[in-house]
Amino acid sequence: MLQERAHLKMPRSDPFLSVFSRIQRYLDLLQNQAVLAIANLFPHPANHRLPRDDICFQQDGAPAHYGQNVREHLYQVFHNNGLVGDVT
Repeated sequence: MLQERAHLKMPRSDPFLSVFSRIQRYLDLLQNQAVLAIANLFPHPANHRLPRDDICFQQDGAPAHYGQNVREHLYQVFHNNGLVGDVT
């Protein structure tokens, strides 16, 4: 079966566009699903669309997590002390 797959080649794509696409999808996930779900569970007293100030958000080192727009969004929502992991 491995030999059957050896002749199949994945189309070459631009690595920058691939990472950029992942960053955009990850940002969309954060903005439209993850942050709202966390805010529904732990709403901020002054703004129920944001999580409480004592909530931490942890992520691993996937390339999409390092996008500038992703980091800016996370800092706006969770502030500097609400982020766990190397996102700077």
